Amino acid sequence: MIEVSKHLHSILSAYLPLTNVVQTRIYPLIANETVVFPFAVYGFGEVPYESKDACAYTVNVAVWFDQNKIIEAYTMADVLKTLAELNSWEFINTNVDYSDVTQKIFSEINFKIIM
Repeated sequence: MIEVSKHLHSILSAYLPLTNVVQTRIYPLIANETVVFPFAVYGFGEVPYESKDACAYTVNVAVWFDQNKIIEAYTMADVLKTLAELNSWEFINTNVDYSDVTQKIFSEINFKIIM
């Protein structure tokens, strides 16, 4: 799984529409409490044996924003969907939501990659 994580981080870090917003703040699974907004986190789970030579991974990428950045969050949902399309990943869905706990807004995308 570490290879998939490195591969995904590499693609996310090279995607200018994302890095223009989050800069280098792209983290696997969780970000430190003190991280500056906006930032991105990604995670994935393996669905084995997509074919005899490859496995599929269901990926979630979430970009977190301060509470007053709703337009930026909706725009990021479109940016993330374009990223999935550019990489021939199987798009599942996008979502923009609000966390009652953190009082922050997030955009997220779910897609499947095969490696």
